[in-house]
Amino acid sequence: MDEEDRCVNDVAVKVTGRILCDGAFVFVDPLDPSMRPAIAEWDARGVGLTFSGHDQGALSVWAGDSFMVQVAANMLGIDEKSKRAYDEGCDAVGEILNMIAGNLLTAMYGTEPVFDLGLPRRLAKEQLSDEIEQRDCVWFEAEGEPVLFTFMLSKTENA
Repeated sequence: MDEEDRCVNDVAVKVTGRILCDGAFVFVDPLDPSMRPAIAEWDARGVGLTFSGHDQGALSVWAGDSFMVQVAANMLGIDEKSKRAYDEGCDAVGEILNMIAGNLLTAMYGTEPVFDLGLPRRLAKEQLSDEIEQRDCVWFEAEGEPVLFTFMLSKTENA
């Protein structure tokens, strides 16, 4: 990992942690590498979005149901045990991902460049292995559960 990658990774860790705390009242810590789940057996759901403009890229969050439910319950002010919290989990995490994207891009590029954010969308479990291989990854622990944040940045030719 070169210096620029480390800088992007550090910014992503700070921004993601802050937005999860401020936006969803979820507190995260770095996940010990020995606690990372076996991807084939990890029952995770994913939400991702793309962006374009000054540069382009993609972001995603992968987590188990308990994280998704906690985010939805905290953001919507509903009981974590409710069916609605489960049903709204991916949408709530999509909103958090949108907030992370906006804050991450501003932290990295300032307020001048314009970026177009795509809509958050649910990701197929089959995409998880490719994302881990092809993107920068930040693992967190939230309430004892692993949470994966992936990102990919590509310079545009006009930038």
